[in-house]
Amino acid sequence: MRTYLECFSCFLDHGLDIARRSGLTEEDQRLVLNRVARMLPEFDLSSKPPEMSLEINKAIRELTHVRDPFAEEKRLSNRLALEQADLVRSRITRSQDPLKTALEYAIAGNSIDFGAFQGLDIAGAIDALVAGEDRVIAREGSGFFQLEKFHRNLDEAKTLLYITDNSGEIVFDMILMETMMASHPGLAITAAVRNSPIINDATLDDARVIGLDRLVTVISSGSNAPGTPLASVTEEFLTRFHGADMVIAKGQGNYETLSGAPRPVYLLFKVKCPVVARHSGGALGNIMLIPSSS
Repeated sequence: MRTYLECFSCFLDHGLDIARRSGLTEEDQRLVLNRVARMLPEFDLSSKPPEMSLEINKAIRELTHVRDPFAEEKRLSNRLALEQADLVRSRITRSQDPLKTALEYAIAGNSIDFGAFQGLDIAGAIDALVAGEDRVIAREGSGFFQLEKFHRNLDEAKTLLYITDNSGEIVFDMILMETMMASHPGLAITAAVRNSPIINDATLDDARVIGLDRLVTVISSGSNAPGTPLASVTEEFLTRFHGADMVIAKGQGNYETLSGAPRPVYLLFKVKCPVVARHSGGALGNIMLIPSSS
């Protein structure tokens, strides 16, 4: 997905949010906004929004020297999600369709996103998704929640690459992986996380904190952006990406970078912005399970 002009206001809002989180004075916050504003005219609209977000975060890091301004929010997200994990597992086990229920929880977990929702109430967001308030399927049975096709592909898969998105959310991804492995013995899953802190995206540290590395193989994708631009990933990731029988990519950032991927990818995300809604065909608030356009 390319960048649209509407994205520019979000880039400025995002820059201001990070500057404030980094403890800058109002004067220095203005310097951050000035720098971001100077970057916008040079940005190629054919590029993907997470690529611009990466450049903005690099510039702000140079000004603030704060490596991970969302560190505390990430720790809290993981802790609160883990506290709800057993309840979610029990509901999935009792469900008439455990895979569908696990998918709904995992995609609803995409609401734990500080890029899309500044000032997010983490506890409230997790309580809402566990209660089912966030599991609004986009026209179930239509092309926007393709469960039957997903089932068929999963039945045929021996290897699966799962590209994660945010901290906290990654707990519900882990539960989905558990569910898929329980129903498909022998399925080998590799989970890919971001290479370094960017917004509240999950890294290797988050995967280890929640115990995901004890369930599946966990690798860094090599991406430092809040998405997975294939031009910036590692050779190991590319090998697994092209070699896996099935690929799942979570979140809007992965939708923005992989919706036109050179191989089939299942895109699981919550629609959180009008540009993504228009591009994907979903409505704001919908949870989506769709294949890439490749």
